[in-house]
Order: sequence, then C-alpha cells, then structure tokens
Amino acid sequence: MHAKVWIRMAVIAGVLVMAGCGKKQETPSAQAPPSVEPTANVKVADVATYGKGPRAKICPVSHEKIGGDMGKPYVYTMEDGRKITLCCPMCKPAVRKDPAKYAAFFY
Repeated sequence: MHAKVWIRMAVIAGVLVMAGCGKKQETPSAQAPPSVEPTANVKVADVATYGKGPRAKICPVSHEKIGGDMGKPYVYTMEDGRKITLCCPMCKPAVRKDPAKYAAFFY
C-alpha cells in the first residue's frame, strides 16, 4: 500500500518539475514577442530580441524568460567549446539535436 502512494507522489513531483520549462499561460507582456511562434526557427534578426551570451533575455528554445521562475540562467557548452544561454537544462536536448537552428545564439 505504501509503495503505491510513494510512486504516485514521485510521478506528481516529476510532472510538476517538467512543467517548469513548458509554454506557460501568462500575461501578454511576459510572453515571447507575437512575431515568434514557439515552433518556428529563430532567425538571426531575433538575436536582438532574445539576447545572446550572458545578457540573453529569452530562451531561444522554449521562448521563456531567462532567469525568471527557474532561477539563474543555464549556460550549455557544446563539445566544440561554443556556449549558449538557456532558461533551464531541459532545453539542452533541443540544442544538441539541431545546433544549426540555434547557431546565431552561440558565443
């Protein structure tokens, strides 16, 4: 009986942690610019909006505010030494899968 309760609690905790890096329903001022779709490729012109390096403001993967609810920015370093600033470690697989898509944000 106790094992089922612990398993249920672990699943719920995992869901809550995963929810921290998804598209959230917030006020329009806190969301990504309306010209950027969450599934669209980010263009070089968007670097000015999103920011690059330690001063990045919006995550190029999840379009979440960097340093907001998740705390400190997450800096991911590729094997070749290039770095990219993300909102959290859960955005790292998307960058690893298609680094060319986010090439404008590496420093």
